[in-house]
Order: sequence, then C-alpha cells, then structure tokens
Amino acid sequence: MAKIFIVGSSRSGTTMMSRILGTHTSIFSFNELHFFEQVWDPTDQDSLINRNDAEFIAARLLTIQRDGYYHQKNPKIYLSEAKDIISSLDQLTSYPEVYSHVLHYETHNFGKSIPCDQTPRNVFFLKEILDLFPQAFVIVMVRDSRDVLLSQKKKWQRRSLGAQSIPRWQSLRFWANYHPMTMSLMWKNAIKAVKPFQIHPRVLEVRFEDLINDPEKKVLEICDFLKIDFQTEMLDIPRVGSSHQADQIHLRGVDPSIAGRWQREHADKSDLLVCERITSDYLVQYGYSPGNEKLNIFYWLRVFISWPIKSAIAFLLNLGRTRNPWLSVRRRILK
Repeated sequence: MAKIFIVGSSRSGTTMMSRILGTHTSIFSFNELHFFEQVWDPTDQDSLINRNDAEFIAARLLTIQRDGYYHQKNPKIYLSEAKDIISSLDQLTSYPEVYSHVLHYETHNFGKSIPCDQTPRNVFFLKEILDLFPQAFVIVMVRDSRDVLLSQKKKWQRRSLGAQSIPRWQSLRFWANYHPMTMSLMWKNAIKAVKPFQIHPRVLEVRFEDLINDPEKKVLEICDFLKIDFQTEMLDIPRVGSSHQADQIHLRGVDPSIAGRWQREHADKSDLLVCERITSDYLVQYGYSPGNEKLNIFYWLRVFISWPIKSAIAFLLNLGRTRNPWLSVRRRILK
C-alpha cells in the first residue's frame, strides 16, 4: 500500500509540504509520529511482538496523532480501537506492521487512501523506510542551512507567535537545543544521510527555495513523482508555522518572502559564519551561495566554549525522546 514520507532537516519546510499534500483529496497528512527511533529502532529489525504489545503501540500512535505529540494521553484510552486495528495481524507481528496498519486505518477514517508521515528525523532512516515499505515515496526537503539556523534559533518563540499548543517547557527545550555548531552539524548530517539515495526512483529532493519561488511548477513535479493528479487547492494553505512572525491564518498561499531571510534579518554574524564553514561544501552542491567572510578566532572560541555547556543541557532535556540517546547523538551530530 502506498505511503508518503516527508523528511529533512528540521525547519526545512517539511510541515509546509505536509500541508500542501494534505489538501489533496487522496492524501491524509499525519502529525509528527516519531515512530522511527522513538517507538521502533533498527535494533528491532528482526524482533516480533505479541498482541498485547502490538495493541499498546497502536494505541500510543493514536494518541500522538489525535492528541498531539506534546499532549499525549494514556494510550489505554485507545486500546479498544487499537484491538480492532491490529485484529487481522498474526499473534506475533512486527513494529512496522502495526505502524502501517495505524497509518492506513486513520487515513481511511478521513475518507482518504494515502497516508503521509511528515516527521523530519525520518531522514536518518531512509534505508529502513525504503526496505520496509516497497511502495513508499519519500520527499526530502532541503533548505539553505543559514535560513534553517535562523529559524531554529527563533523556534523557542513559536508559542508566542500562534502555537499555543506548545507547552512552556518545550519552549525551554527548543532554546536549549539551539547552538550554531549543533544545528549546522545536524543539517550537514541530514544531507549526508540522503546522499546514498539521491538517484533512488522513490526518493525526490525538493529545494525549499524552488517551492517558494514557483509553487505551482514544483507541486506539479511532485504530483508527477507521486503519481497523483494535481489539484489547485494544494496551493491554498494557511501562512502559519513561522519562527519569525505571528501566524496569519487569514492569508492563504505560499509566502514568497520566507526564503533568504538570513540575508535580510538581524542575525548573529558569528553564528552564520560558523554555519557557513561547517556546511559550505553542501551549500555549493545545492546551488546556494557560499559565504566569503572569514571567521574571527574569537568567534570560534566563543562557540567552542559554549557548545559543551549547551549540549549537556539539551541532552538532559531530550532524554526520553529516543530509545537510544547516544545512538541518536552519533547519527545526528557526530557521524
């Protein structure tokens, strides 16, 4: 059964792409489910689970989808429904089978046929996704690393810009997660994770800036890749989710001003220079202009001194968001 995965570095336009596809009459866009790495890990590749565990996992995925990742309820409230979802599975089954059944069950509940998971971190599980789901399509969002950096830096403000559902403690976590070294390495490693699959027939890379500059042309190309018809309603999305300005639900369509903000808005020069130094090779490969200014040694010292402190705080605040924290750090930052 067909599935769509939207992946990429966080703040690269994955949510926008999910909104665009979710307006299609055949596609249902999910919230970020965080199945890979948090519920299932590659170490579970050959593991089978019993019916009770399968029911609990299905119920857990339901509460993430329906109540929101930050407001998950006790999965037990969905156990009855979870039993129905996995009723056709064997007594011993796999995590991916449960996940797949939940995706298609919820999609059909909304009268649609193609589920779309838009969890950005799935970019680090492309091999598993393509192997486990032979009919899956993957859209990889790529955005200028400096715009990603600036958006990440201001992400902690999302609650005050319209995302009232984000708990205050999550704003603290967003603040702790930001450091120019961390964000730049995560962007770079997300790009590196895609490299082996660039010519895969079920993987399509989409530059955020190309989507912004000519949304109709790019969405037509995406529809052709997904083998679905283009619908003009796909371009009629609300202007929400920015880290820079309040949500503008009354305005519709893709906002052309959101590309290249790092060139126009006030940003810490040292942060941008660090980002350019770390990501410069891939910036050029994807057609972005490299920076020409040299990084002052004092900027480097400030960055290196603050990095371990900020990283330690972020590590502690992110415990529980992945089954194997050290593996997650190595995959995203140290690889």
